[in-house]
Amino acid sequence: MLDELEVLCCNGLDYIGRFHPHGDTAVYETIVRMAQWFSMREPLIFGQGNFGDIDGDGAAAMRYTEVKMTKIAEQMLADIDKETVDSYPNYDGNEQIPEVLPTKFPNLLVNGSSGIAVGMATNIPTHNLSEVIDGCCAYIDNPDIDTEGLMKYIPAPDFPTGATIYGIQGVKDAYETGRGRIVVRATAEIESSENHDRIVITEIPYGVNKEQLVMAIADLAKEGRVDGIANVNDESGRQGMRIVVDVKRDANANVLLNKLFKLTALQSSFSVNCIALVNGRPRLLNLKECVKYFVEHRHDVTIRRTQFELKKAQERAHILEGLIIACDNIDEVVHIIRASKTPSDAQRNLEKRFELDELQSKAIVDMRLSQLTGLRLEQLHNEFNELMKTIDYLNQILNDPELCKKVMKDELNEVKEKYGDARRTMIKPDDHEFNPEDFYPNDPVVITVSHLGYIKRTPLSEFREQARGGVGSKGARTRDKDFTEYIYPATMHQTMLFFTKKGRCYWLKCYEIPEGSNFEIAFHAVECDSPVLIHESKNVRVSAFPLRHKIECYGYRFDGIPSERHPEVPSYAYCSDTVSFPELAEYVKGVRLLYHEATYMQDMSDKAALRWHSTTVDAARCALAAGAGKLVVGHYSSRITDFDAYLAECTAIFPDTVAAKDGDIFDF
Repeated sequence: MLDELEVLCCNGLDYIGRFHPHGDTAVYETIVRMAQWFSMREPLIFGQGNFGDIDGDGAAAMRYTEVKMTKIAEQMLADIDKETVDSYPNYDGNEQIPEVLPTKFPNLLVNGSSGIAVGMATNIPTHNLSEVIDGCCAYIDNPDIDTEGLMKYIPAPDFPTGATIYGIQGVKDAYETGRGRIVVRATAEIESSENHDRIVITEIPYGVNKEQLVMAIADLAKEGRVDGIANVNDESGRQGMRIVVDVKRDANANVLLNKLFKLTALQSSFSVNCIALVNGRPRLLNLKECVKYFVEHRHDVTIRRTQFELKKAQERAHILEGLIIACDNIDEVVHIIRASKTPSDAQRNLEKRFELDELQSKAIVDMRLSQLTGLRLEQLHNEFNELMKTIDYLNQILNDPELCKKVMKDELNEVKEKYGDARRTMIKPDDHEFNPEDFYPNDPVVITVSHLGYIKRTPLSEFREQARGGVGSKGARTRDKDFTEYIYPATMHQTMLFFTKKGRCYWLKCYEIPEGSNFEIAFHAVECDSPVLIHESKNVRVSAFPLRHKIECYGYRFDGIPSERHPEVPSYAYCSDTVSFPELAEYVKGVRLLYHEATYMQDMSDKAALRWHSTTVDAARCALAAGAGKLVVGHYSSRITDFDAYLAECTAIFPDTVAAKDGDIFDF
């Protein structure tokens, strides 16, 4: 049967006419895809000739190519001649076409599928053969296993082109619901040399056209959308894929690579839509259902094959019983045959004498004289004994479900040992979303803030040390009636905190602050890319300072309601005397640092003096109730006379209280 199917690949037109009389175009395209290493995780066709490449070049015409089935493809047709699957007649009724194949491995999961039908489409990723078989064996042992349990054996798809899967949530969604979005990122390394760095790409996401990818990178450099690319070359050959992107000397290779991931197909997504035919009806399947239906199919194939083999063994044993009877009574059998006029008379006479049926008598009449030798007689007895053992074993398979499961697992593991290989696609469980910091090098900068609230970011490289006797350069240019009030050294990834007159705190990354040179006028704080600062344009008073450590600092409203930007419990909070501190303490439990800018009241005895408002000591009570790590108390008026007494009162309530002024950097 397999030899006949191999001939099918060679005499394609003859079989297309018998089984698929709708033209040869669709059939040839299917054969071409089954021969492409970059399309199939386990190619089912071995092709000789041009079958296309990963650059998008098409295959040669069918008259120039030759094909045959691979060894693993034969496992999909094993036992097809043992009545293991149902079949239906072809268009003229002269041939039988199997409804499904008695495959020994789940090809739908291993090689995936992609297609469009009327009103529906399917897109199933490829998987690793060894992992899928392990998952099937786990389901056979425990049919109640859930998707999470199966993912211990089948952690994620495995694409033929390799690359890396970023983020496991999309895989979980696909495996649990049948639909999901899997992010795949190319495999790239940065090679450093004396002149410049190079980004070397060795694996690309599944389904990406390599030639178009190289052209897209080159277009980004030509259009100026990505700075830092000196050249891009495709150096792929017999040794494998190799796309080289030369990086300019003054560019950061890591930042450039992150930009390429975002702007090109170096990072792509595979949208899973697992729709398959179940008993002739399309259904959306999750991972467990895919494994379940395959195991049920293998169970059905195993039972039907066992029944077929049992039937054949019983028929052969029945014939052997007659032959053994004839051999034990050979003289009488020869006399009956010689006395009969015709072979049919000989059969009837043998049936009457030895109580045989038609099949046994015919086998005796057709028996050659060479089988009457002693060696042949011994072989008949040995064959009969072996058949009886086989019949007993086949009956055990049919009657013992556990033995049937063992047979199924043994056959699956045999396929795994012969054709299984290592995983090609790596899995990175981290979230695949880009961090904005990935696009900005953590270079030192200087943040300049003016008295009227204008702010800008200047690279530290634009500043130089003034030599003895030299002429200093201008630090910043300001508008009329404005002057530079604060200069903060920071880095691009640090966070700036902004405080408003209404008692609110907002944060902004340094790379979000507009960049300007020494000679450029700064931008107002509300012109930064921050909707909350624009909304608070009338209330912003730039009393800001950068945080030394890279921690997430969340702005908090002081009525105890989390801000819209980050509703989580903050690592940093800011409060004023307008707060109901018991209520706020409930929201900021465990805060690492609580900043309080104390308010004051006019001293009626001295119009020039300001004294601390008595309710501000509630800040210390709030820090104590919230379990804060530190309470920082600040003020901005130099006319306040009793700050030390107020600070002592707060320290008595909350010992970890420190005083601070604008511009202090808190290490926590």
